[in-house]
Amino acid sequence: MFEQQALQEYILLCCQNPAGGLLDKPGKDFYHTCYCLSGLSVAQHFGNMDLHHELIVGREENRLAPSHPVYNICPEKVAQAIQHFHQLPVPLPAQKEGSSACNTTTDHS
Repeated sequence: MFEQQALQEYILLCCQNPAGGLLDKPGKDFYHTCYCLSGLSVAQHFGNMDLHHELIVGREENRLAPSHPVYNICPEKVAQAIQHFHQLPVPLPAQKEGSSACNTTTDHS
């Protein structure tokens, strides 16, 4: 889906600010540190349980913990949340005041 090494190189070489933080583009604000770290993690730990290709550019200290590409938290926490919510009962839709769920016919007289 993307070039793992190129994305990591861009983040590690172009997005680091000497004063701290990560930028989405050189010369921009520090707002994107979270997104850069998420992208770096996904680029390092690309794949799923069946097809996983890990690639760490540079030294081992560059390694980040895996992050879920959609939820941006550890995959184990995503699995726990999904399991929790699957155990909950499905709520019934709220009824509008004055309506009856059993009344499906309309009198047009």
